[in-house]
Amino acid sequence: MIKVCIDTNIFDLLNGYFNNYSQVEHHSLKVISELKDVRLCSSPIAKQEITANSKNYDQEKREENILRESLLKKVNGGSYFLPDYSLLSDCLCSDAESVQDPLLSKLKQIFDCPDAKHIFHAYKSDCAYFLTLDEKSILRRYDKNEVVMNAISPLVITRPTTFLQNYESEH
Repeated sequence: MIKVCIDTNIFDLLNGYFNNYSQVEHHSLKVISELKDVRLCSSPIAKQEITANSKNYDQEKREENILRESLLKKVNGGSYFLPDYSLLSDCLCSDAESVQDPLLSKLKQIFDCPDAKHIFHAYKSDCAYFLTLDEKSILRRYDKNEVVMNAISPLVITRPTTFLQNYESEH
């Protein structure tokens, strides 16, 4: 079983908030959502963001909504939002220096605090992958700091299309 954490923006893509992503990303998400040996999960932060944004989902976009519901069912239906490390990560993203998890401290040097929290939750929950479409604040920074990231965490941060290409080449 491959444990894969999905970023909140994956759900946003399915609701038309990121119109500049191709149908290839959309199709990859559909295929990933149907893989039997992939266990999807998301952070408690994503759960809060999804709940807050759920009233804004465009009900006229039937295909996207079906896929979004499929992903939510696979994540939420399995009660598979990750354990809530928010008390730990919230205090660690403040300016307080008293208690700091070394991993989160390193992640905060690379990523913005909210993104570091998402990634921290995925790592703490033993996810192998973190899927995102956030080019500017996650993917570019991950690529730029890949050597450092590989040294501090085995978590692979990538796009859905790249994950699917790697999955298909290995299976």
